[in-house]
Amino acid sequence: MPFDIDRAANYARQHVHPPFGEGKCAKHIRLAIREGGIDIGNTMSAKNYGFKLENAGFVRVHSLPQKGDVVVMQPWSGAAGNSMHGHMAIYDGSRWISDFIQQDIYPNENYRQHKPPYQLYRYIGQ
Repeated sequence: MPFDIDRAANYARQHVHPPFGEGKCAKHIRLAIREGGIDIGNTMSAKNYGFKLENAGFVRVHSLPQKGDVVVMQPWSGAAGNSMHGHMAIYDGSRWISDFIQQDIYPNENYRQHKPPYQLYRYIGQ
């Protein structure tokens, strides 16, 4: 079954928890991807979803985001609380959505300040 990008993006958009989510970005994006037709499985932390995405037909990209792209962000050195699990979001064609609608690729000021490494993934199929 191909990945339905529109369906995944719509799910993410329709299930946000304003204004700043509930700290469950990985679960929210995993469910959005599943709504799009692909079950990527589960891990304990957002930072660990890269290999799950790759196993499901996503590839690493180094370009401007496209609708349906997923970002997996690592924590910064010394991150605490939920931040030590990294972050995950999907691009809906105009903005990044995790379990809330983000200002940009970074979920908050701590991520913007520390600029931890991240990787974009795009579905190309298997």
